[in-house]
Amino acid sequence: PLFVILLHEYLLWTDDKETVRALLPAAEAAIDWMRRWADRDADGFLEYQRHGERGLYNQGWKDSADGVCFPDGTRCEAPIALVEVQGYAVDAYRRMAMLYRLLGIRGKARPLLEHANALAHQLDEAFWLPETEFYGLALDREKRLAPTLTSNAGHLLWSKAVPGARAQAVARRLLGPSFHSGWGLRTLAEGQGAYNPLSYHNGTIWPHDNSLVAMGLSSYGLPHGALEVFEALYGAAQYFRLRRLPELFCGLPRKAGEFPVQYPVACSPQAWASGALLLLLRAALGLHPDATHRKVTIKNPHLPMGMRELTLRNLRIGETRLDLRFTREGEGCFAAVPSVEGAPLEVRIALGRHG
Repeated sequence: PLFVILLHEYLLWTDDKETVRALLPAAEAAIDWMRRWADRDADGFLEYQRHGERGLYNQGWKDSADGVCFPDGTRCEAPIALVEVQGYAVDAYRRMAMLYRLLGIRGKARPLLEHANALAHQLDEAFWLPETEFYGLALDREKRLAPTLTSNAGHLLWSKAVPGARAQAVARRLLGPSFHSGWGLRTLAEGQGAYNPLSYHNGTIWPHDNSLVAMGLSSYGLPHGALEVFEALYGAAQYFRLRRLPELFCGLPRKAGEFPVQYPVACSPQAWASGALLLLLRAALGLHPDATHRKVTIKNPHLPMGMRELTLRNLRIGETRLDLRFTREGEGCFAAVPSVEGAPLEVRIALGRHG
């Protein structure tokens, strides 16, 4: 799914249809793989299972042996359908449909959109936990839902795969104290049996994970939530060498006069973490490019505390290069376009009630 998502995102930033046409067969092969091979039992969900005793048991982004479990720590038995992967699939099907439309292949778009919407409904039915108003982590080989409260559910917001009311509920819990340490969102909620703020995937804070959640919050019209996550990670970065966010750090709660606790063997620099601040910034600024229609939308931009002004220079969207300047005014933020070069580009700035 991620390849298709990336290809569509690339088109939104560049309008490079020639490259996208050249890569379209690969994207179609990815969609075919999702439907024919990743769905092992034809139930509509993407699952994984290793073929022998060697190799990774867990094959999502949380690939440690204990990273996919029931609340008490019992391991989920494969084949496993992860909640966030179903969201990626919904997003990929929708984006593939949009690629077809943008390339003038409209006849192939509708079936993919219908499939995406059906999968989104199926996801909601199978993974929603009404008692906790959150989504469970995974379906195991017996199709039992692991009702574990994890950050994985936050990726559904990035994928825009769930109804707005559900997204609001997920956001409330993610921004609450069981997930939010003050330095960022934990991978596993405090209070779960498997929770350990020093565990690789069961209580630590991963910047890339947080950035996807923040982008999802922004996409669902929750800019203050996105800003809260950005401010937490931005604050944590001040305590790491070169102000560089590491792969992960410990999920101990933030206390006055203390600092984020390093995870001893975290990679730094690390590619995911290096990209996290850029996506966090984009989420806070509400930046949505659409080079295919020669426009960029800035929705409810916000700057983190301590930052009064920010300028993005030489930002390229399609054949246009522009500077964007954001200035804090009280609790709000104003956006301006001091310079534009190249092809005409429509800049839409939508300010909410608080800025």
